Order: sequence, then C-alpha cells, then structure tokens
Amino acid sequence: MIKKHREILMLCSILVVFMTGLAVCSHPAGAAKDAPESYEQRFAEAEGLMKRGVALGREKKYAESAAELRKAIELIPDNGPLWYNLGMSLYNGGETAVARRAWQKTVELRPDYADAWYMLGMLDAKEGRSAEAIAAYAKSSELKPQDGEAQAALVRECLKLARRKYEQLQQSDPARAKKLAGEFPGNASPALGSGKHPLADTEIPGTGKTFDELLEIFKHTPFQRTQPKSRH
Repeated sequence: MIKKHREILMLCSILVVFMTGLAVCSHPAGAAKDAPESYEQRFAEAEGLMKRGVALGREKKYAESAAELRKAIELIPDNGPLWYNLGMSLYNGGETAVARRAWQKTVELRPDYADAWYMLGMLDAKEGRSAEAIAAYAKSSELKPQDGEAQAALVRECLKLARRKYEQLQQSDPARAKKLAGEFPGNASPALGSGKHPLADTEIPGTGKTFDELLEIFKHTPFQRTQPKSRH
C-alpha cells in the first residue's frame, strides 16, 4: 500500500514538472518581450533621436536638442557622430566646457573625426592656447586636406605663435628683432637669399614640422576663399 502511494506521488510530481514546462513553452512572446533590444533596434531608435536633435538645433532650440542627443547616446554610447552633434548643441547653447568634453569623447571614439578636431582647435584658439590649437588644427587639416577653413585657421595660429616669439625676441635681442622685421615686410615670408631667421628651426607642436617648413607648405597651399557658414 505504501509502495503504491509512493508511485502515485511520483507520477504526480512528474505531471507537475511536465505541466510547468508546457506553461513556459506556451509564452514565447512574453519571453521575447523581456529580452534586451538588439543593437540594430537601439541604433535605429538612436538615429531617430539624433535626427530630432539636429533638427531642434537648427531651430536654435539647443537645450531640447541636447536632451534628444543625450537620449540617443544612452542607447549607443560609443557613437562618435552622436557625441559630435551633442557638442555642437552644447556649444551653441553657451555650454563651452561641456561641449569640449563631448568633442574630446568624439575623437577618443573616432580619432579620424576631422570636424571634432577643428572645433577643439577653435576652443583652444579662443582661450589663447595657441600650441594646443595648432595641434588640433593640424590634425584636422591632415585628416581633411581639402578643408581650406582648417588650413587657414592653422596658418593664423602659427602666425600668432610666431608673433609671440617675435615679441619675446624684441625684449631679449632688439637688434636681431629689427633685422627680422626687415625680412618680413608686410608679414610676408623672408626674402630669397636672406639669412636664416630666428624662428626657422622652431618646431610647431602637433605638426612635426618647423616653422620654416610650414611657411613653405603654406606658400603652395590653395586656400579656400569662400567658407561654409556652418560645419556638420
């Protein structure tokens, strides 16, 4: 009798396990619903958020634009263009320091993102950090050699650095500074046949080239005369 009772209990246990399995298998849709979204789904959602964010930025609704772009970044945090566009909205909204961090994140993820290097160079130039600006502009120009705006900015910062060194030379060696000024009439390059000027061997940070070498390059660089109103 006891043996028969145990057999009945065992059969009941097997039946319970079997019915539980059926219950689990009968709800595949619910299981799929709880599964995390695929990368493709998150990317598609982030793309829509980015488009809305960029559109809001064009309407000068920079805070709303940044909010949409941040939502997109939560979905795809390793996407360089999202960080770049966030930086643009933050910068246009007056949040320069946060914009810098967004562009730094952009080049961390995408070292080949020329426009982000340009914007970092622009911030450095505005803050008086010529060496850092030159390095960033040089990187932008290297990545996008057809960009006349970046090349012109690089030239401008190199000349600022040269002017600063010239002013230092005026203090330390006025006679040599006067001679140098004669070699650069109207801020032009030294006349052919003139002696080696004091800045010739000064290496420009971030370029791997001396000031003299850059001057030679600039003399043969066709700069773009009409610049775009905005960079995307």
